[in-house]
Amino acid sequence: MSVVQRDALRDRVDATVGAYVEAASVVLEENTGALIKALEERIENLEVQSLVLQKQVNELLEAEAKPADADKYALTKSKLIKLMKDMGYYD
Repeated sequence: MSVVQRDALRDRVDATVGAYVEAASVVLEENTGALIKALEERIENLEVQSLVLQKQVNELLEAEAKPADADKYALTKSKLIKLMKDMGYYD
């Protein structure tokens, strides 16, 4: 309902009904404002959590991409065969 329509209909209703409608509108606007503020804060918190999680994921991906020093000395099948050939146990 527009302001013009509300003002045009105000003369047709009792003053107490009009006062109630005005008070209800004010309370509704305040509640809506409080809900919007709470949602904005929650969105901000979620964005911060999202950034933290993204940073952790990136760190894990970087750590996974880097070869570990222990892998350099890992005994693979081909290294074992070469070692056994060098020692004369494998033809």
